[in-house]
Amino acid sequence: MKLHGLQLLTSDECRQVHETSLSVLETVGVKVFNERGRQLLKKAGANLQGDLARLPRALVSQALQQAPKAVKVFDRCGHLAMELEGRNSYFGAGGPAPQYFDEQRQRFRPFRLADCARLAHICDACEYLSFNMAMAHCADAPVPVRDLYEIAVMIRNSPKPIIFTANSPGNVALIAAIFRAAGRRPGAEKPYGIFYSEPISPLTHAPESLDKIWQALDEGFPILYTPAPMAGATGPATLAGNILLGNAEWLSGLVLTQLYQPGAAVIYGGVFANLDYGTCIMPYGSAELHLQTMAVAEMGRYYGIPSFGTAGCSDASGADVQSGFEAGVSNLLNLATSANLIHDVGWLASASAASAEQLLINNAMIVHCKRIMAGIEVNERALALDVIREIGPGGSFLAHDHTLSHYQAEALCTRFWDRRPLGKRLPDNKSFMDGVIAETAQLLKSHKPVPMTDEQTQSVDEILNRAAKNYSLKSLLNWLTPAK
Repeated sequence: MKLHGLQLLTSDECRQVHETSLSVLETVGVKVFNERGRQLLKKAGANLQGDLARLPRALVSQALQQAPKAVKVFDRCGHLAMELEGRNSYFGAGGPAPQYFDEQRQRFRPFRLADCARLAHICDACEYLSFNMAMAHCADAPVPVRDLYEIAVMIRNSPKPIIFTANSPGNVALIAAIFRAAGRRPGAEKPYGIFYSEPISPLTHAPESLDKIWQALDEGFPILYTPAPMAGATGPATLAGNILLGNAEWLSGLVLTQLYQPGAAVIYGGVFANLDYGTCIMPYGSAELHLQTMAVAEMGRYYGIPSFGTAGCSDASGADVQSGFEAGVSNLLNLATSANLIHDVGWLASASAASAEQLLINNAMIVHCKRIMAGIEVNERALALDVIREIGPGGSFLAHDHTLSHYQAEALCTRFWDRRPLGKRLPDNKSFMDGVIAETAQLLKSHKPVPMTDEQTQSVDEILNRAAKNYSLKSLLNWLTPAK
């Protein structure tokens, strides 16, 4: 008796979103500021007027048929890490935010490469986080090469797969070389990176975004092309209209990728959000974002293509009631709707900051949510009629073999959650966060990620040295420095 999840959009509503998206692409069209993209569309029969391309329905149908229905992602060691299909759900860290939040000192500060190492290390230690993202662009590395150093630092501190962005098409190629050097295999063989790029809402494909996608496809990476329309600002104020716009943007991106490389792995969805009219920010813990994230998972399932979820993030400034509520709700809803690749765990302050402790808290939340989704097993042994007859009225089940053989599977052992007797709570002034901060520090000391070999390390170092030869050594930290 598993919890079978929630339904937000009916199959008829998914079909209506799809059909209306086709109408948008056919009559309104998309701006494509990329010469190669325009030529691909023109050759395939799209109606081009300058930068504006109107896409026939047949082009979209063809792209949907060509896109793989499952995507396998591996780790640095070549082991299968994620099978993105069906109702499989995997959580992982968030993308670039400008600040690091120090939970112990309760302060924001610019994000550094050392923080990137720390977060990758903690993500590796969290058994329910399946992939890494840099979580911020590091302020202590030169902009043209900081993405290369972020990748190197993550690979050193965790063998888990990485979702990454890149500063330029050339850097996509260099990052691919780093992946190959660290993994000792071609990029297209057992990929352990997923390339992330975005269109510009509404209905615009930027030139360099597509150039980076072409390069990533050449290197063998699966693609996340992630629309982020904001209801009331860069999308219609109605959530349905915003979902429609984002869906049309993703479909047009799918067409472009499939025209360039038929059969390319492209993951569905994006961060369909809303504008907070009081603050003019895009909130990351709003009910509207949660609803649209559910719609993303359901539209992905409608297309039979793996979907991109958003969870474990909050608008709060640090660990408090708000962050726990918002992150917990989003974690459970993403599992309930079976999003496949769920990112942004550990983000705070409306995507402005990241926290190592938030990764750890969410890791505990995720297993809690997974236990809820597992439901209650109902069979003859679980119903325990014979045990009830044996114990009878007034007896105790505590020492029975049935209890000893089932309690670990049935009862979740919580981490950090306070369940102590009342008398033991009052003399102890330690808070929930004291335990989380202490555990984070302990994991940084005790957890040992799978190391790279000297040969792998030297190969990556050579790539970085060549890429950074024109920059001051004083401005570059040693990527070999372990997390602290």
